[in-house]
Amino acid sequence: MGNGHLTIEGEIQARNVTVQVRNYGPQSDLLEEITIWPDYTLIRSLGPVSYSSNTGASRFIGFGEVFLVPARVPLKYKGVGGPYRHVTCRLDSNSFEALTGFQDDWDDSLLNACRNIRTPQINAALLRLAQETLTPSFASDLLVDSLANVITVDLARYLRNEVGETRKAKGGLAPWQMRRIEEHVAESPDMSLSITLLAELCGISGGHLMRAFRQTTGETVHSYVERIRLSKAQRLLCETNLPLKAIAAELGFSTPSSFSFAFRRATGGTPASFREQLFKAASKPPRSKTH
Repeated sequence: MGNGHLTIEGEIQARNVTVQVRNYGPQSDLLEEITIWPDYTLIRSLGPVSYSSNTGASRFIGFGEVFLVPARVPLKYKGVGGPYRHVTCRLDSNSFEALTGFQDDWDDSLLNACRNIRTPQINAALLRLAQETLTPSFASDLLVDSLANVITVDLARYLRNEVGETRKAKGGLAPWQMRRIEEHVAESPDMSLSITLLAELCGISGGHLMRAFRQTTGETVHSYVERIRLSKAQRLLCETNLPLKAIAAELGFSTPSSFSFAFRRATGGTPASFREQLFKAASKPPRSKTH
C-alpha cells in the first residue's frame, strides 16, 4: 500500500498458493490509490481492526474482516496507514479459475459478495494458515496447499450461493433460510443451539430442519454450530487478551477444561498453545521492506 513500511512476519510458498503474515506500520500521509492484483488474494485481519467506509486506519473501503480481492480487477484503497496486521492467501489465478469457473466476469453482484465473507470455515482456515506460517513445521507446504484447495472450493460455493447461481437441492434449505441460520448462530452470545428456534426462523418443523440442513450442507446442525464455535474461539484467542475462562464462558462451555478438550479434539492443540504460537512468533526477527 503506497510507500508505507511493510513487515513480512512469515511466508510459506506452496504449489498454487503463497501465504504471508504481513504488518503495515504507521504512516502519516493519507493514501488513496487504485491497484490491480495479479492473483486472487484472500485477506483476513489479525487484530481488532475496525473497518468502515468513512473512518479508520489502514482499511479497505467498505470491506469486512475477511474479503477477497479478485485478480485483474481494479481496487481502490484509502486509509492513513497502519498499524494493520493481516494474513494474505494469494491463490494462483489459473488454478483458481480452473477450479471455480470464475474468470473475467466479475460483475457488481460478485464483487459485492467479495467485500465481507462471513463463512466460518474460511475464517478458521485463514487463521490456521496464519498459525502455520508463523510457526512452520513438518510438511508445512503440503498442509498450506491442502488448506488453499479447501478454501478455494468453499469460496466457489459461497460466491455461487451469494449471486444465486446454485439452485436449492430437492428437500434442502433455500438460501434465505441458510442466511437466517448463519446470522442467528453467529449473533448468539453463548453459541447456544435450539433446533426449535432455528426451525421457527425458517418456517419449518424441527425434524424438517435437521433433514434439510444435512441435505443442503452435508453436515448436521450440531456439527455446523461446533465449527462456528471453534471459529469464534480462534478469533477471540487471536484478537483479544481475554483469559481462557472468559472465552469458555462466552462460547457456552461450562468449564475452561471442557473448552480446552473440545478445542484440542478439533485442532490437535490446546487454546493456550494456539494463542502462544500465533503471537509469540511475531517477536521473531521479521523480513522488512519499504515500498
